Amino acid sequence: MTLALETLRLSPVGRDLGVPPDTWLRATVVIAGVEHFLDLVWVTRDRFGHQRAACRELDAMLGLHHLAAGADGAFVPVTVSGKPYVLFVTPTT
Repeated sequence: MTLALETLRLSPVGRDLGVPPDTWLRATVVIAGVEHFLDLVWVTRDRFGHQRAACRELDAMLGLHHLAAGADGAFVPVTVSGKPYVLFVTPTT
């Protein structure tokens, strides 16, 4: 199955954290009857080539997902509106 991101209703989230609207996007998807958040975090590379959230306030979220996934290296980004985002899917409850 391929999920086309352009078919999803992506909404900006994180206003309460003071993040700019395009740095964290969210959609809700249902997988096997369970509602999940599909979160996209805009990423950049720092001067050392390390992947970072474009907004400092989201770096911790990116790091925690990296640890939880046991990732070795940077996440492979997807492109939305010409910007690279990493994508995470988590159950809503």
